[in-house]
Order: sequence, then structure tokens, then C-alpha cells
Amino acid sequence: MAAEISDSVTAKRDMRSAMMFLQDYGISMALAVKIYNQYGAGVYTILRENPYRLADDISGVGFKIADEIARKAGIHHRGEGTDTSQGGCADVEPAGASCHPQGRV
Repeated sequence: MAAEISDSVTAKRDMRSAMMFLQDYGISMALAVKIYNQYGAGVYTILRENPYRLADDISGVGFKIADEIARKAGIHHRGEGTDTSQGGCADVEPAGASCHPQGRV
């Protein structure tokens, strides 16, 4: 019983931390819950590395919303119409990152 309570408290704390993190990117609470339910603790990596995945994975998130989040995360998109599902260097690039034809170097 005590272990279950402890696990529940930990899960709620983790979710609360993720909600605060997502709100830093201007994400509403309702959307933050959908994102957290999809990615769990992986939400931090997704938003920092390729927030455009949200458009593919989360119902109600399109390119425009994903692009706004990416800009707030410091990721610059290299033109609309590219396939963002692969998350490659040609699709998104963190600010200051360099690209190479074979991927990031």
C-alpha cells in the first residue's frame, strides 16, 4: 500500500513538472496533457530535439502549432512542405547546429 502511494505521488510530481515545462513553450494545459500522455518522460527530448513530431503524433497539432513550439525551443525549420517525420537534419536544425549530407556531424 505504501509503495503504491509513493508511486502515485512520484507519477503526479513527474506530470506536474512536465506540465510546467510544456507551459514554458506556450502550450495550453489541455494540449500539455495530450502531449504528456503520448510521450511521458520522453516529452523533454521530443520538444528539445524535434517538436515537429507533435504534428505527426498528437491529434489537433498541425504544422503551425509545432512550428511555434519549435521556434520557442530555438529550432529553425528549413521550409514548409518538407517531411518532418524523419526528424533529419534537412527538416529541422537546432540553433547553431551544423548539417552534413549524411546527418548531423
